[in-house]
Amino acid sequence: MDTVAIHRKLGGTHARISLKKSNLSVQVVMLLPILLLYLQTIAATVILYQWPHYKGQSITLSYNGTSVQQIQWLGSIQSIQISPSESFVTYDQDNFQGNNATWYRSVPYPGNWKDRIRSFRIVPMIPPPISPESTQPWYFMGTWEGFMMVRLSSEYSVYPECYSVNG
Repeated sequence: MDTVAIHRKLGGTHARISLKKSNLSVQVVMLLPILLLYLQTIAATVILYQWPHYKGQSITLSYNGTSVQQIQWLGSIQSIQISPSESFVTYDQDNFQGNNATWYRSVPYPGNWKDRIRSFRIVPMIPPPISPESTQPWYFMGTWEGFMMVRLSSEYSVYPECYSVNG
């Protein structure tokens, strides 16, 4: 019997699906949900924009780490669009060194990180350290860059939490 094989390398992992042609239609129907989930991970991307609010030149990235020097407009990433299944880890020095910030969702303006990002990685979704649900209300606090939302931690009552869209 003939066999159809689907093989794809993604981020250092391999996925292989083998199907016998005689039962191909039955097996495809059974494997379709798994295949669709797998294809979503292949399509996962991060798009970096030159200007705030997803404007200007853009570059679409997948699972490869890179540095800002490889971006045409050099040095200023002013908005970041992240697929729901990814997190984006940025570093303020080349070669994944220095301070870092993890972005869990798209941001129209990365605040004080707009000129600091020197290298970055795209990784599978990391759960945020702060639960979006809490009994504590959010409050607005003014900063020199604008406003941020803050509250007392629901887990550690003496520590503040920030709901940040800018790192």
